[in-house]
Amino acid sequence: MINLDIKVKPILFTENRDLWIFTGEVNQMTSSEIQNGIDTCVYAMEGKQTGYSWGLEVFELLIEKEISTLEYHGDFVTEISTKEILKMLQDYKNALDYFETQNSIESS
Repeated sequence: MINLDIKVKPILFTENRDLWIFTGEVNQMTSSEIQNGIDTCVYAMEGKQTGYSWGLEVFELLIEKEISTLEYHGDFVTEISTKEILKMLQDYKNALDYFETQNSIESS
């Protein structure tokens, strides 16, 4: 018999097809990888450095102080407000943390 090791977790979703790969890969990230994205946005917005890069396999965000560039395999997709990226990542990480806490409470 197989043990179902299933966890309920939130997902990012957008109807904008240009962002599907981006949100799909973020949904696969660990909490620490998402925190890395949050930290990267904060560093860029504070102007401590320029030219930050963050991403997984297909997407890459070139994060700057105000506007970041989304690329898929090095090809330009769109520009996104760094402030919006930061808020989205913070909200998503908070939701993941909440669901992780709920899963650990229920399995106790």
